[in-house]
Amino acid sequence: MIATAKAVQAPASSKHGYAEWPVILLVVVALLAGWAIMSYAENQVQPYSANGISLSYPAHWMPSKPADGSLRFRDTQAGGVPATITLRPASACAAEAAAATVTAEADGLALNRGRNLTAYSALSNDSSTFRGQPARRVSYAYVEDNANAFLQRLPVVMLGEDLVTYQQGRVYVISLQAPQDEFAEAQRRFQALLDSVSFGSK
Repeated sequence: MIATAKAVQAPASSKHGYAEWPVILLVVVALLAGWAIMSYAENQVQPYSANGISLSYPAHWMPSKPADGSLRFRDTQAGGVPATITLRPASACAAEAAAATVTAEADGLALNRGRNLTAYSALSNDSSTFRGQPARRVSYAYVEDNANAFLQRLPVVMLGEDLVTYQQGRVYVISLQAPQDEFAEAQRRFQALLDSVSFGSK
């Protein structure tokens, strides 16, 4: 009698298990679709062109042109200290002096940051090339310590990376600065911007 009851109950339990699979599958598909939409939105870019420079920047970042003549792109979705990419034209020079001018610009930039940034520390300063032209890649760290008493936040450890390169008769400085815990993602966007940038003749 007990064996018969167990035999009758087994198919019901099995049917209940089969009924859960479509629900599980639907949840998995919904999660994958949501992830794909989010990834697509995060990877959208906008074209930008000014003063002979063309590039693509992350769509949710805000472009601006400070008074120093640079281009600035800032992450508008970041809380606290946002990641920032800047592109600044520096010295004009002849092709034969390009490597020396690139080095001088990178060294001057490091000295200036050492004087003006809290706890500045150079991490690397390497000779390189970019689009077949002389370049230097510089990485560094510093502490963002806003003196504004109304902004109640702890100091933030920032990481930075500069690409100083000669292109079309001029040296350009392209920089990334981002909080340490957001730097890897910001660096991915920085590299995408570098891959997209082109320099026209002045």
